[in-house]
Amino acid sequence: DPILQTDYYGLYGILDSTTMPWMGMSVEKSPSGLVPTRPNERLQTSANDYWAKISRYEYQINNHFRPWLKPTLDEYKQVAKDLKADNEPGAQRDLEKRRDDLLGRHGGKFRELMLQGLDWLKSEKTSIARKPPFEMVFAVGEGQPHDAAIHRRGEPQQKGPVVPRRFLQVVDGPNAPRISGGSGRLELADWLNRDDHPLVPRVVVNRIWQRHFGQGLVSTPDNLGVRGESPSHPELLDWLTQQFVNDGWSLKKLHRRIVLSQTYRLSSDPDAIDDDAGNVYLTRFARRRLEGEAIRDAMLAVSGELDISQGGGHPLPPWDQKRYGLNGPFNSEFETNRRSVYLLTQRLFNHSFLGLFDPPDRNASTVRRSQADVPGQSLFLMNSPYVRKQAEAFADRLLQDQSNNTDRIAWAFQVAYGRPVTPDEQESFHAYIQRFQRTAQEKDESDQSQERLLWTSIARVILTSNEFFFVD
Repeated sequence: DPILQTDYYGLYGILDSTTMPWMGMSVEKSPSGLVPTRPNERLQTSANDYWAKISRYEYQINNHFRPWLKPTLDEYKQVAKDLKADNEPGAQRDLEKRRDDLLGRHGGKFRELMLQGLDWLKSEKTSIARKPPFEMVFAVGEGQPHDAAIHRRGEPQQKGPVVPRRFLQVVDGPNAPRISGGSGRLELADWLNRDDHPLVPRVVVNRIWQRHFGQGLVSTPDNLGVRGESPSHPELLDWLTQQFVNDGWSLKKLHRRIVLSQTYRLSSDPDAIDDDAGNVYLTRFARRRLEGEAIRDAMLAVSGELDISQGGGHPLPPWDQKRYGLNGPFNSEFETNRRSVYLLTQRLFNHSFLGLFDPPDRNASTVRRSQADVPGQSLFLMNSPYVRKQAEAFADRLLQDQSNNTDRIAWAFQVAYGRPVTPDEQESFHAYIQRFQRTAQEKDESDQSQERLLWTSIARVILTSNEFFFVD
């Protein structure tokens, strides 16, 4: 699309004033720039006073104590080095005199008091930083608004003319709303979400359609411009977009409209595969594997272990109690049975479970996840203590809620697959149960422990089956 450099840097200027918080590190543990969870004018004033108090301590440390200590220490090191290198008696006497003068001027009680003062300032600053007057979170803030300069050839050091903050003229032309004050972030949000925006609601509708059918009405969901693919059903995309806007941008109503449509409820037509190999005309359902988050949540739900509580804090320990830094290990996985949306997502490292099932790239926008099926996934599911734990919990549910094997098998299929068990499947599982029980009797093992082991193995087969992982 014909997006000019002036357009790009006009949009860049809106976001360039964003301020990032500092969570601390091994050397400087005190965080700064965190954002109150419920910002308002009075709370923001209190937050500003709080950070100003910490800044005063930093100023005293950096401008009063450290400038005095460093030159003195450097001078003393140089004298000691010269003493070791120069063997002339006269030079030795002069250097020893300089050393004694240094110790006399900056040593003894005065130096001790200065170091104690520095230690006190550091501890006082750390103590205040760890006890904020309100709950704060790691989030971006808005700094001093300013316009951005064009970077010639993309080099930040080679500044060109300054461009006023504005929206993309390729979308709205010269009549785009003006930014009167502030950074323009609020105006940008309003501009993107206005009802007559020609692009944003279409992108949303196309993404939702892709979610249900495996491919969007526009097959390039990250590019609905002139360089992207044309819609396969342009009138349908326009109509769904208009209905979406009329419904107040309700995603719930959009999902309902799609899944209740005749197109979604049609059976697949295997005879049409030659005429519609790419499934452009939706002659069959596009089979897909669940995402890692959905697989984990489904396992927890079937095992009865899922915590469906909403909201609440993140799984990290409170930031005022953190003890990690550059040189300390950081545990990114915390035991929790809450939904996967509440798990910590690190930018540089994948979660041990979710990372096996093609997670999105945390450094870029991911409009369509990969659907790779690799041997490592099967090996992990066969040996994972986490999967074993969920299978044991599912087995306990089966033993507790149902009284006989036939009912347990039927109920397991209904809970895990959402369908009744077939007679052939009942027969196969009964045959497996009989073989397992005969083997246990030959080993003369207790019935109670073997029964739990039996149903754990059955639960594990169900939880790691293709039907559990794929949407048909």
